[in-house]
Amino acid sequence: MNQTERKEFNKVYWRFLWSAILIALSGCLGNVVDAIIVGNLISEDAVSAINLTRPVVQFMYTLNMLLATGAGILVGVGIGKKNMPRAAYFYTLSMAACLIVGLLITAAGLFCPGTVTGWLCNNAHLYQLTFEYLSIMLLGAPAYMVMWALSTMVGVDGSPRLVSIAILIDNAVNLSLDIVFIQFFGWGIAGSSSATIIGHVVGIVIMFWHFRYKDNHLQLLFRDVELKLKNAFSQIISQGAPLAIASVCLTLLPHHPVVGGHSGGQGRQRGLQSGVAQIVLVHHCGHDYHLHRCMG
Repeated sequence: MNQTERKEFNKVYWRFLWSAILIALSGCLGNVVDAIIVGNLISEDAVSAINLTRPVVQFMYTLNMLLATGAGILVGVGIGKKNMPRAAYFYTLSMAACLIVGLLITAAGLFCPGTVTGWLCNNAHLYQLTFEYLSIMLLGAPAYMVMWALSTMVGVDGSPRLVSIAILIDNAVNLSLDIVFIQFFGWGIAGSSSATIIGHVVGIVIMFWHFRYKDNHLQLLFRDVELKLKNAFSQIISQGAPLAIASVCLTLLPHHPVVGGHSGGQGRQRGLQSGVAQIVLVHHCGHDYHLHRCMG
C-alpha cells in the first residue's frame, strides 16, 4: 500500500469508525440509559430488574450480528464490486430476516411474557418489576431488530454520519421520555421500556432519509437468479458468525448469578459493572466490524 492509498484508507477508516462503534454500542446503551434514570427515579431494585432483562437484549443483538452484520459486509462488497443486484439481494434478505425474528419475539411477548420472565428471574422480590419492563421490550422487539439492521446497512451504503445522528437522537429521546413517562405520567418501569422502543422508532425514521439520496443502493430485491436462497443465507451467517460469537460471550457474562440474587444497592452496583463491561466489549465488536467493512 503506497502513501496515497494509505491516506485514502485512513480517510475512509475514520469516516466510518465512530458510526460503527455507535452501532455496536447501541446494542446495550438503551439498557444502560434506562438503568441510570430508573435508579434515580424509581428504585435500586428497578435497576436490578432491568439488568435481569439484559440477556434478552443481548440475544436479539446476537441474532442481529448474525443476520445483519454479516449481510452488511456482503452488501459492502457488492457495492464495491459494482454488483448492485447482489448487494440489494443481501440487503433484502437481511432486513426481512431481522423483521421476522422481531415479530416472533413479539409473539412471545403476547402469549408467554410470564414464562420468559420466569426464565430470567427467580427472585420473587424482583419478579413484578422484571415482568413489567420485559413485557414492553418483547412487544417492541421489531423496533430493536430493524433499528440495528438498518443502521448497519445505511452505514455501509455511505451514510455513517446519518447513522451517528440517528443513534444519538435515539438515545436522547430515550433519556427524555424516561423522565416524562416515569416522573410525569407515572408509568413506572414500563415507561422506561416504552421510552427505549420509541427512541428506536425515531432513529429508524431518521435513517429513512438515506433513501432520498441519489446514491442510495439499498433497494428491495427478493430474487437473485445466480444465487440460491440457501447459499445466500450461508454466506450471511458465515460472515456474521465471528461477531455473533463475541456477542454470545456478552450474553454469557454472569448476568443472572451477579444480579438475579441481589436487590438494592448491591444489585445496582453490580449491574453497573456489568453494563460497563458490555460497553467495552461491544466497542471492540464495532471496531472489528468496521475494519471488515474497510477491508471489504
